[in-house]
Amino acid sequence: MQTRIDRRSYSLSDDLQAKTGSIGDALGNLPSVEVDPDGKLSLRGDANVTILVDGKPSGLFKGAGRAAALQQLPADRYARVEIITNPSAAFDANGSGGVINLISKKAKGAGITGSLQANVGDQGLANGAGNVGYNSSRLSLNGDLSVRRNILKKRTREHRDLAGDVESDGVYQGRTSASFSNLHLSAQYEVGERTQLSADAHHLRLDWVTREADAFEIRSPGREISSTRVGRKTYRVYDDGIEAQLVRKFAGEDHDLTLDLDHGAITNKDRQPYAYLAGAPETGAYQAMDFDQRQTLTRLSADYRKPLPEGAKLTAGVQVEDDGYLYENSGARGADAATARPDPSLTNRFRYGQVVSAAYATLERPFGKLTALMGLRVESARIKTEQLTLGGTHRDTDTRAFPSLHLSYALDDRRQVKGSYTQRLERPDPDDLNPFPNTAGALTVTAGNPALKPEETRGVEASYEYRDGPAYHLATVFYRDIRDTVTDIVTPLEGGTLLSTKQNLGRKRNVGLELSVGGRLTSKLTYTASTTATYSEIEAEGLTGEKTRSALLVGGKGSLNCQITSADLFQLNAQLRAKRLTPQGYAPAYSTLNLGFRHKIDERLSLVATARDVLNTSQTREYVTQSGLRQRVDYDNNSRRFTLGLSYALGGKSKKPSNFDYGG
Repeated sequence: MQTRIDRRSYSLSDDLQAKTGSIGDALGNLPSVEVDPDGKLSLRGDANVTILVDGKPSGLFKGAGRAAALQQLPADRYARVEIITNPSAAFDANGSGGVINLISKKAKGAGITGSLQANVGDQGLANGAGNVGYNSSRLSLNGDLSVRRNILKKRTREHRDLAGDVESDGVYQGRTSASFSNLHLSAQYEVGERTQLSADAHHLRLDWVTREADAFEIRSPGREISSTRVGRKTYRVYDDGIEAQLVRKFAGEDHDLTLDLDHGAITNKDRQPYAYLAGAPETGAYQAMDFDQRQTLTRLSADYRKPLPEGAKLTAGVQVEDDGYLYENSGARGADAATARPDPSLTNRFRYGQVVSAAYATLERPFGKLTALMGLRVESARIKTEQLTLGGTHRDTDTRAFPSLHLSYALDDRRQVKGSYTQRLERPDPDDLNPFPNTAGALTVTAGNPALKPEETRGVEASYEYRDGPAYHLATVFYRDIRDTVTDIVTPLEGGTLLSTKQNLGRKRNVGLELSVGGRLTSKLTYTASTTATYSEIEAEGLTGEKTRSALLVGGKGSLNCQITSADLFQLNAQLRAKRLTPQGYAPAYSTLNLGFRHKIDERLSLVATARDVLNTSQTREYVTQSGLRQRVDYDNNSRRFTLGLSYALGGKSKKPSNFDYGG
């Protein structure tokens, strides 16, 4: 772990779960970050986190597909992770919970270098990856290919008590065959001593095929309804992107101008056919729904860095980002697949467009032992939504300023204190604004809310850090004042069905303490440990009968590394995910235990074995308690997994030591 004035960086090089698992597996081992078995990520309990790749936004980590990407993207393609809980004005303002920046691996060394990896495990797990690079004095070429396949099993049980002595019980069982492939190519060329050109392209495909079965029953006075349905759902994602970059260096260190142009296109195709084996509704025993989403993201930016007298550094830039979304939903109903006909009530087209123009400037300046990073960002968002089926167009313009301040004071060579203040916001996802209702399950209907407003966050942090070689102690106190909080709300409908939507609440306040330590116990044993205790208070008036809901939420994680011999490393990771508080209920805490072992056969070849959730304890549960509704949902994710893999390095010796690159 390495800290800078506005962020913490964590190397993934010695995380054995990262060698064989997904990026979600690796992120879940880091302080402040939590990733549940479904791939849902949060930072200090806040799910509104922006995920960047090499400092740039990725459409793959936006919206509903983010959880699937975190579960399938191999962690070994990334060298390190930056966690930025209070981002400066240099970052996009969106993401009230903070920023996680994934830094990709680059092949290093003279001539041709690279590596090959292959892993197999239980539950149908198999993945492989390879990368190759060529470096000369002026030209660098990199390419990597990764593939992954695994089986995911899930069982959900749900019980509801509703007004009017109505009860319902439901059981969902699903088996998903997931496959992933990604090809990435990049090139960098030194035109001269001061000019650098680079290009980057990638193609990614994600396929999920789920065989599932639902069984549910609804009981009310004098009436009982039961039903069973089966389906074979397919979910496919295609992600293509290109990037071009020009860097012009000027006299002096860290004095340059960077021009960047990115364009990406993502297509999601979700097919959900169901056949009722018993208790078919009046609309027929067969129902099929198609959900298509197309997203384009174009981003143009210019960033300028200049050193100033007395050790000061100026950074300034302008950015324009154009996001476009088109949602096309359709459905058919009938007695069976052969006789099913299109149903207009299941047809919907919704378009969303957003253009965000931004300008920022930050100034970092030392004042003796004190260093200050001051920043201001101004963003103007132009948003247009069109409900093409129901009719209606809405336009909105929102211009805001986002100041930031980071301070660092060196008490001595080993100790320093830091403080920061930032303002952030979370703009609603496009799908959250679409009011058209969709069937999300046998007894649940989802719909967006076009009246949603952005969520605003003001964050304050203060920390103390002690470093002595590999040992560190870090204590952070933080406060979050969140206004117009966006939250999921469930409302009972007729017949025992629930409507799930989002709405703005009043305010939410989080105040907490985070402690992190790491170091060496003996010559062969090293450790890391962290814990976060947060007092959370949510305004919930009109939902549960309480004006506010509050709770103390405590979680933590730790790792123990034993270098048994020079060739053998054993690793243990333990996690306790904190209880989660919602305006209408809560989700209890749960724990996991992971094990890993690496044996270096020689300097190039290594054997890695991992066991994830060996005690199978990451079973989650959710409660909702409000007037007219009591609900309990149990999730059995079958997340225990064993993996065995080989890694082989090829190529010549590196031009420089392969230590942790802490660069920006």
